[in-house]
Amino acid sequence: MRIGFFLDIYDSYISGMAQSTKDLKQALEKAGHTVYIITTNSNNKIKKYLSEKNIIKIPSTKTKINNFNLRLTYPKKCEKIIENLNLDIIHSHTEFTIGRFGKKMAKKLNIPFIQTFHTLYDDSVNYITKGHLNKLTTLLITKLITSYYNDKIINEIIVPTKKIEKILINKYKIKNNINIIPSGIDIEKYKKQENDILKTKLNIKNDDFIVLWVGRIGYEKNIKFLIKSHIVLAEKNPHIKLFLVGEGPLEEELKQLVKQNHKEQNIIFLGKIKHNIINDYYHIGNIFSSASESETQGLTLLEALASSLPVLCIKNDVFKETIKNNYNGYLFKNEKEYIKKVLYLSQNKNKYNKLKTNTTKSVQNYSLEKFATNVLETYNKALKQKSTNTNKNNTK
Repeated sequence: MRIGFFLDIYDSYISGMAQSTKDLKQALEKAGHTVYIITTNSNNKIKKYLSEKNIIKIPSTKTKINNFNLRLTYPKKCEKIIENLNLDIIHSHTEFTIGRFGKKMAKKLNIPFIQTFHTLYDDSVNYITKGHLNKLTTLLITKLITSYYNDKIINEIIVPTKKIEKILINKYKIKNNINIIPSGIDIEKYKKQENDILKTKLNIKNDDFIVLWVGRIGYEKNIKFLIKSHIVLAEKNPHIKLFLVGEGPLEEELKQLVKQNHKEQNIIFLGKIKHNIINDYYHIGNIFSSASESETQGLTLLEALASSLPVLCIKNDVFKETIKNNYNGYLFKNEKEYIKKVLYLSQNKNKYNKLKTNTTKSVQNYSLEKFATNVLETYNKALKQKSTNTNKNNTK
C-alpha cells in the first residue's frame, strides 16, 4: 500500500503527535508498506520543494504560534508532485492547512481520506491569544473543528482513547466512523537498563529518589503543579528530586519559580534530549509523574511503564485507561494527595517494588506492531467502502 501522511509539523517540533506519526510510519514500513510524509518546510530560507527519503517539504511561512509553519495556497506544481506518488490512501494528522490540502487531493485522486485527532485545541488557546479573547478564540476553534470533521470527504476518523471519542461526539457532533486506536510505542527500546554513567553525570546519589517528567514545557502540561508540590517535598525530604526532561515556552518562568524558592538542587531542568537516547533518561528515575489534563493519550506514561517506572498521574479519563490505581501506579486528585503518594513510595520499598513488577505488563497491548495492524484494518475498511461506493455509482 502507498500511504500519504499529511501534517503541518514533522521533524522540527517536539510533540506526542510528531513522535506517534514517526513511529507509525516506521511500523507500517516494517510491515512492507510505503509511507510518504507531506509537510511544511521548517527552513524558511529555502523557498522550494524538498524531497528526501519519501519526505516532501512544502515551502511555508513561520507563524508566531510556537513557530509553527503554515502554507495557505497549493499551486499546480504541488498537486502534480502528490499525483505522481500514486497514493492508495491519504492519512491526515492535522486539521489545518496541510490537512485541508490532503482533503483536496483525496477528492481529486478519488482515494480514501483518513483523519487522526491528536490535539485538544481548547487547552492550547493560550498560545494563540496570549491571554486575550480566549472565549472568542475557543468558539472559533470549535467551529473550525466541527466544520472540518463533518466533511463527507473523511472516510474514517482515528482517536486514541474513549475520552476523545466522547469529545468528538458530544462537542463536535460527530457520530460515524470513529475508530479508537491507541498509539503504540517501541516497547523493546524502553526495557529497563541501569545507567550508572548517566546517574554519575547527573550527580544522582544512591539515597536519592528521582521523580521524572518528560515532555514539552508548556502551559497545558500543568508542570507548575509538580514544581509547587516538589518545593514542599524538598522540605520534607531533600533526597526526593524532580527531573524535568524537555523544553518549551514556559521553561524560563518555571526556572525562575524554582530559583525564587532556592530549590535548584531538588528540581532540575535537563533540557531537550534527543529521542534516540531518551530511554536512557527514563532509566534514571524511580517513578514518573504527570499532572497534565490536556492529553489525548499520554505516550510518555507508556514509555515510563515500559521502562519499569510506576506512574503517578492526575485523575483524568485518558490516564484511567492506562494507570490502574494500586497496580502500576496511583491517580491523585490534588497536591496534598500527590505529595502523600510520593512520600509513601519513597519510604515503602516493598510497595514500590510491587508496583514496579506490574509496569511492563501494562504496556503489552501498546506495541508498534499492534498499532500498525489496527490502523491498517481501518485503511482496508475505507478502501473497501470506497470501492463499494464507486461500483454503485458506475452502475447507475
